[in-house]
Amino acid sequence: MLCIDHSYSATKVEVGDAFSEPIIDFKNHRAYISQNLLKGKLLILNLKNNTIEKRILVSSHPFKPLLSDKYNRLYVVSKSKNIVEILDLNRLKITDQINLMYQPDGGSVISTKLSRIYVPHDKHGMISVIDMKSNKVVNTINVGAAINGKLVLVDDESKLLISSHSTGSIYIVDLNLKHE
Repeated sequence: MLCIDHSYSATKVEVGDAFSEPIIDFKNHRAYISQNLLKGKLLILNLKNNTIEKRILVSSHPFKPLLSDKYNRLYVVSKSKNIVEILDLNRLKITDQINLMYQPDGGSVISTKLSRIYVPHDKHGMISVIDMKSNKVVNTINVGAAINGKLVLVDDESKLLISSHSTGSIYIVDLNLKHE
């Protein structure tokens, strides 16, 4: 027999179409949700009162944002503009952008330990390496094959695993050899 606990309640918050998985910011008690639309939006959900605190226009077709607690920033990768927009979480404003050489794809990851963002460019088999201190692309990893997959950091952030569905392979990059 299924027992239903009626002591819980749900609060509905309208966010619209084509939204990403929420990114939780425990420090600022917020969730960040991008809307992957022709006119991209970033929604800031206040988790204290369950309301949309702010809607920020970003470039079209943004992917799921990346949160850096260390720098108190949110990074929004835009597929259509080949850029990464940077949201200052204190001011809740886009303060900078990073230009990318190739069209990015979803699946970017942050290495907190190395202060790096790894942004895949599936069709080109490349990964842009962004330094979060300078907000500049500092290196490019050439995988040599279309990626068509995801990037994953191992727990100690010493290696980056790159899946390539088109070649049926996993590529492993030793990050301990590539940082300053």
